[in-house]
Formats: sequence, C-alpha cells, structure tokens
Amino acid sequence: MIEDFSLSPDRQNQQNLAEWAVKGAMINDAVDPHPRFFTDAECYTFKQKRTIPDRTLVFAARFTGRSLDSNGVDFSLIDPRSGDLLVRGHVYNVMVGKKG
Repeated sequence: MIEDFSLSPDRQNQQNLAEWAVKGAMINDAVDPHPRFFTDAECYTFKQKRTIPDRTLVFAARFTGRSLDSNGVDFSLIDPRSGDLLVRGHVYNVMVGKKG
C-alpha cells in the first residue's frame, strides 16, 4: 500500500492494518497532554490480546497525494442548549503518499 500498488487486503491483513492503526492511535493519545480517550484497561487489553475497543472505528482509504504525516486531535460535541457533553472522541490520521 505504501508503494501505491492497488490491492484488496484479505481479512487477516485488514485485521493487521486495523491493529497497527489502533496501536498508533493509543500511542498518540498517551503522549499528548490532554484527558486520555483510551482507558488504561483498554490499552492493557489491547497489549495483551490485541482486542480493539468496542468504541473504536478504523477506516482505510487510498491517499493519492504526497505526504508522510501522522497526527491526532481530540473533539467534543456539546449540546448548545444545555451545555451537556454529548460525545467525546479522538481522531488519529496516518497519511503516506509518494506521488506528486
């Protein structure tokens, strides 16, 4: 994928890619000075069993630009009327592209 070859990863390669992405997200979440998104229990379970937390989604897509970047950001959705916290999350992106 990094070499921009078109491929359709089988189920095991999709799982490996998802685990690799979650590991990166957990590391990014742990080193940034903010309230952590992943709990210690989720990190420990991932380390021991490679169990991806239920509240975690992984998306993979082809990137056609030129880049080598990884970054993360926290977000919160707050009800403007009540001020209640509706959703809190952490988004982690990895972009690798050699064309350009």
